[in-house]
Amino acid sequence: MTYATVMVSLALDQPNDARLEAVGQIAERFGAAVIGIAASQFTPPLYFTSGEQAQYLIDQWQAAIRTRLSELEIKFCAAMNQRSARAEWRSAIDDVIASWVVPDLHEGRDATAQLDAIAADVGAGIIVAGAYGHSRFREFVLGGMTQI
Repeated sequence: MTYATVMVSLALDQPNDARLEAVGQIAERFGAAVIGIAASQFTPPLYFTSGEQAQYLIDQWQAAIRTRLSELEIKFCAAMNQRSARAEWRSAIDDVIASWVVPDLHEGRDATAQLDAIAADVGAGIIVAGAYGHSRFREFVLGGMTQI
């Protein structure tokens, strides 16, 4: 078995060293390209008192998420340096990723079929992800394999 492309999902709220090591070993062994992905969503609380104050808090949160996604990109690129012939990074906040994944979730497809479709869309031969600790949004978007 060989893999041309491997996709690895990085978590914003937990260490990713084991995933990066695993995908690095796979990339080296098979000469595979690697696609790193990360996504996040923000749902503002319903108790904001003013639109201006709410927007300020939303802007701060989104800036923090963009910073974290940038940190993950730097870590991904450093981990894949000299381990993969080609490494590519993709990240999204809020509805950017949801706009191309969510429609499939409402068609009654199971998580395996959804992950297969996403991998096929980007040309990935394998997806590397942890089984636990994903955010509810990530499970909503990418599906979950631990709750069947």
